Amino acid sequence: QAPQALIQRLLGRMGTDLWHELRGIPLYPLELEPKPPKSIARTASLGMVTSDPDVLKAHLVHHVTRLTTELVGKELLTGRVWVFLRRKSFETSAAEARLHRLTASYQALCQIAMEAYDRPYQEGELYRGCGVIAGDIFPAEGQTPDLFEGARKEERQTRLVQTMDAINRRYGRGTLCRLATLPLGEKRPGGRFHYPLLEME
Repeated sequence: QAPQALIQRLLGRMGTDLWHELRGIPLYPLELEPKPPKSIARTASLGMVTSDPDVLKAHLVHHVTRLTTELVGKELLTGRVWVFLRRKSFETSAAEARLHRLTASYQALCQIAMEAYDRPYQEGELYRGCGVIAGDIFPAEGQTPDLFEGARKEERQTRLVQTMDAINRRYGRGTLCRLATLPLGEKRPGGRFHYPLLEME
């Protein structure tokens, strides 16, 4: 029953907001569905220092796979991707790539990530980490499907990602993986990655 001015003086803005809410005066609209994130990042240390482009690309493919799984699982689409490489000195270089349409397609995201990778990569430079970041994220629901650029193919890719994710959840991460990540399996036993039971392009 205390007046608003007293609550403001004693408890500040948070106290005033609570005062309104307790009196049945909503200050914040009810969100029935969570807003899509502004970005989704999939990054990691290499667990080693290397200048081998095959190893770097294999890690990027692994991160793109994780990113695609996240997008498909949450029914989201992205319109922009950043690829970054972290040097041995911990300096970071990155490249941005915009997609010509919103997508969660592994093939489209992997292709644009590999194209973007060529810009920050310097031959002979030693790297310790890499990653991919998706931005311009929107819910897949309500988006107009692309009828002229392989909508059915993207639908099949989405089902494949969902199936791979379900199998990896049931039998352990890495049970199914992309063939392009094969160089990661050559690391010593006990490392982060291991030989997959089934390889897929």
